[in-house]
Amino acid sequence: MISHANKALTLSEKNGLQSDLAESYKFLGIADWRMGDNKAALIDYKKSLSISESINDFSGISKMLGNLSSLYRRMGKYDSALYYQRSSIKMKEALNDDRGLAISLLNIAQIYSAIGMMDSTQASFNRAFPLVEKLDEPELKIKLFLDQSYLYDEQGEMDKAISYNEYSIELAREAEIFVHLADATNNLGEIYIDLGQYEKAIDLLEESISISDRISTPQPKAIAEANLARIYLELGRLELAKKMYLNSYAVFKEFESVPDIIRTEIGLARLEMVEGNNDEAIDYLQHSLLLSNNLNDFDLSVEIIEALLKIFDARSQDPNQSIVWRDSLLVAKSRLFDQIQNANLRKLQTEFEVASMESRIKTLQLDAEIEGEKVQRFRFTSIALGVAFILALGLLYFIRRSRVVVIEKEDLKKENLKEKLEHKERELFTSTMLLIRKNEEMNQVKKQLEDISGDMKHKDLGKIIRNIDQGSRVEKDWEVFRMHFENANEGFLKRLAEKYGSLSASEVRLSTFIKMNMSNKEIAELNHVSLHAVEISRSRLRKKIGLGPGEDLFQWVQSV
Repeated sequence: MISHANKALTLSEKNGLQSDLAESYKFLGIADWRMGDNKAALIDYKKSLSISESINDFSGISKMLGNLSSLYRRMGKYDSALYYQRSSIKMKEALNDDRGLAISLLNIAQIYSAIGMMDSTQASFNRAFPLVEKLDEPELKIKLFLDQSYLYDEQGEMDKAISYNEYSIELAREAEIFVHLADATNNLGEIYIDLGQYEKAIDLLEESISISDRISTPQPKAIAEANLARIYLELGRLELAKKMYLNSYAVFKEFESVPDIIRTEIGLARLEMVEGNNDEAIDYLQHSLLLSNNLNDFDLSVEIIEALLKIFDARSQDPNQSIVWRDSLLVAKSRLFDQIQNANLRKLQTEFEVASMESRIKTLQLDAEIEGEKVQRFRFTSIALGVAFILALGLLYFIRRSRVVVIEKEDLKKENLKEKLEHKERELFTSTMLLIRKNEEMNQVKKQLEDISGDMKHKDLGKIIRNIDQGSRVEKDWEVFRMHFENANEGFLKRLAEKYGSLSASEVRLSTFIKMNMSNKEIAELNHVSLHAVEISRSRLRKKIGLGPGEDLFQWVQSV
């Protein structure tokens, strides 16, 4: 698939059509994604998005925002996944794209579910349901039923979870959509594992593997094998469990599916502990702990550290290491508590906006502070009791480990800052493009009105056209635009005012548009003026700031 995508890209570059080039990068990104190369897919997706933005292809922009969200979700970067999916939803609403909106709502529901925001998950399903019913497409219905089943499973309503999963299996069989059939049989098998009904689970998981082999999709097969390994470990069939775990582990690593890697490493660690291979178990657990900390999944961190404690408590020769992990457990539990409280606060904040529930939020915040102080005191007590062992036997370990952690934290900070800047720039671009689109539509209505003759009086017609002119001007939206612009270009307007206080309001706006590298045509459409008027405004701005004939206005703006 990658070779075909590269050929298409080469042809598009020769033809010089930007729309074809954007499409080629999209398909190359999809090919990279299927091969497990997330970094290459991310580069290709962002190139496609950038080209779509440059040609104002709103449909292409909305699709690429959704693709980027799905990629970040697989990488475990849920903040970025949420940002891009929300942007995609906003674009699809503006485009009246019901099908795309339904898909985005189902995808954002999965993200909310992964981070424990169950109310937001259900709200997204509720918005998606009427759209799916209206479109009446089997693939969308299957996806909705599968996601709804997962939500009921999380809430402990197993009968409903099984029913929705069975609906999706029935639809997938009728429509012969085998990818979804593999997912649905796998999900239902997982539910039966949780219920302890291993025979039913094994039949479903083996069917999922058979379907995956038939259509050559490695990931559903890997998930089914990991689930089978859980059963075989419980049944004491260790050799078979290890084979299944290692098969799935190799696939998850190839596709860089971080959440699946963590769960498989925990399973392998448990298997090694049963076999008495504690050193191998520790290696798996320490690696999975690092990954879960990077994901801020403190629930998993607690589970992993408790498993590590079990090993070190059994080793009388390692009392210092046991104390280290006990302290780490307290830290992880403290962070988990904070994470739960933050999730609860987000939920209450939403309710507050609807029903003024401020008192409940303040109560929860107070509880969080009190409990946080208790956990902190307990943590300090534990550290004091273990400090003698740690100083004597663990100092070298901490020095080496701290260097690695500092480097990792710095890398994460740089990456997070870069992503935040991209998010702000994307919000600014989206709001500006939607303003341009609104003004284009208003201009079309104005032209149609100007062509009307007959019954309507000229005076009334002129009044309507003047109202359209007034409604199309950017002044009305300037404050919203200014807020987004300042977020992406902090301090620019302040520096501009300090250096060039004589600039008029319209000249300041023109400077912001030039800062965004907008063309004269885009500026004209946004301000509802002619192209010639923009050229005159640029000339006046050059004179006012004292630019010579050979000096570039864009470079001047960038230097402010």
